[in-house]
Amino acid sequence: MKIGILGAGVSGLTCGLKLHEAGFDDITIFEKESVIGGLAASSIVDEYVFDLHGGHVFNSKDSQIKEWVFSLLKRNRWKYQQRIAKILYKDKIINYPFEFSLSELEEDEAIDCLVEFLSPKPIRRPSDYYNWLRWRFGDAIAFKYMIPYNQKIWGEDLTQIGIDWVEGKMPLPTPRQIIASVVKKRFEEKDMPHARFYYPLKGGIQTLINAIARGIKKYIITEYEVEKIEKKGKKFIINGEYKFDIVISTIHLNDLVSAIATTPSKVLSAAGKLKNCILTTTLCKSPPTDISWLYIPDKGISTHRLVFQGNFSKFNCPNTDTSSVILETVGKVYPEQQIREFNSKSRLTGFKLGDIIASAVSYGYIIYDRNHSKNLNIVNKYLDEYGIIRVGRFSERKYYNMDVCMRSAFNTVEKIIKKYKRL
Repeated sequence: MKIGILGAGVSGLTCGLKLHEAGFDDITIFEKESVIGGLAASSIVDEYVFDLHGGHVFNSKDSQIKEWVFSLLKRNRWKYQQRIAKILYKDKIINYPFEFSLSELEEDEAIDCLVEFLSPKPIRRPSDYYNWLRWRFGDAIAFKYMIPYNQKIWGEDLTQIGIDWVEGKMPLPTPRQIIASVVKKRFEEKDMPHARFYYPLKGGIQTLINAIARGIKKYIITEYEVEKIEKKGKKFIINGEYKFDIVISTIHLNDLVSAIATTPSKVLSAAGKLKNCILTTTLCKSPPTDISWLYIPDKGISTHRLVFQGNFSKFNCPNTDTSSVILETVGKVYPEQQIREFNSKSRLTGFKLGDIIASAVSYGYIIYDRNHSKNLNIVNKYLDEYGIIRVGRFSERKYYNMDVCMRSAFNTVEKIIKKYKRL
């Protein structure tokens, strides 16, 4: 049984290792880049650790996934820490999430937010994200934070974005939680995703990637782009030279259907309409701080989030006098522009970002526009009939965190084992 896997990111490597553990030994994993890791790749530049596509951390409520990860990279090689997330709101830093930090606003602002959040809402919820934010949080919270911040990270008209993805990705407070946060003037975010997280002590999140890949290095081919996929009978042929019984794709759906020689124009058109933003990440020096994430709703600053990479581990920076931070900005932008704009417009007294260390551009967030499901269904129907399995964020077109990508890979391998009776 020959199995080909497209992409050596978290999803592809997890599939490869789980198949290997199940006794499949004729596997080839193709990676077009010179290094493995995909969105979770890290680099070390001048002794600073840089998670190239934004700060990636690990945690999971899935006990099987946690046990598996810690069997590969022992717990004593991780730092387990409390997330300290903040928001740069106007000229001060307040706690995240915004709706639980109303007591930190000016009194009139807080009252407006609380009254509108608690006001009766129409029974029928809106189907677009812009009006859903207003319906769910009230206009005051929506217009002060939710809409400007989300407009920045999606780079799209929010009325054209659906709400299929919202559950599980956004904190959705209850009235009791909101009132309690105002009365107590504090909120514990212990139940929120990544309220506490694990991060490798050394080497960035790439250390986890390397741990997954350690037992399957012989299967991985880097700097190999899959440009043509053909099917002859029940066999799949990659670039005219590799033949497989099963192909698992973790690459972008656009790239996958474009590589299949017989993809109908209707499917190519639908795939071309599946949107995602481009994300520029820039690592630079910063003053020491205890913050993990800083969210920026200000329209005048294009960067939407700072990830204080230097705080995740003491080994992320060469010394303790300087920390490091990743600026995340939607679109292709010049790193110098990111730094200059933040320093001139942030109004943070005594906090100036320093020298640029490194920068990267990649696929960013999946955009769930209102035609997303329709176009995805067209592509999925074709690929199901063609017989290629899809796993992971950009192949399944789902806003997965790392642990969910692993779970998807686990489930896929279990299906393969069951089908081919490899126990």
